[in-house]
Amino acid sequence: MKFFALMLCGLSLSASVYAADNEPISVSMVAVQASNEGRSVKYFGEGLQKVRSAIGGLDYDTFSKLTSIDTTIPLNEETKFRINEHYSLYLTPMSIDGQGRIRMRARLTITSRDKDKTVNALDTVLTMAPGKHLNLGGLRLDNGELVVVLTAREN
Repeated sequence: MKFFALMLCGLSLSASVYAADNEPISVSMVAVQASNEGRSVKYFGEGLQKVRSAIGGLDYDTFSKLTSIDTTIPLNEETKFRINEHYSLYLTPMSIDGQGRIRMRARLTITSRDKDKTVNALDTVLTMAPGKHLNLGGLRLDNGELVVVLTAREN
């Protein structure tokens, strides 16, 4: 009888984890151009209030928003976010652990200037704490750097 009760408890726990894993993920993506323009005080352009804490410590003095998207994406499906004419971000949520951390594949692609070739500039698997910011960066953008700030949580 105890074995049956433990087995039933284990099945219900498995079902609840499975149900959580099928939930869509809420994602906020803010693409920022970070550059140095010789300012004595850091400048944050319009629309960067919600990610200011995530980018404020970076070694740049000027931050301009390129694009931002708030959406819901399905688990185990790749979703494309267009950043500009050259960069796109692809996100694939893979799983959600017991603490709500989201394991996700992130790919940043770049298209050549003549638009005949697209290559992966970044391809990684990351784990995101729900509601916390995560920065992807290091890619050249005009006279600065592309910084993508991601925030995700389970619905």
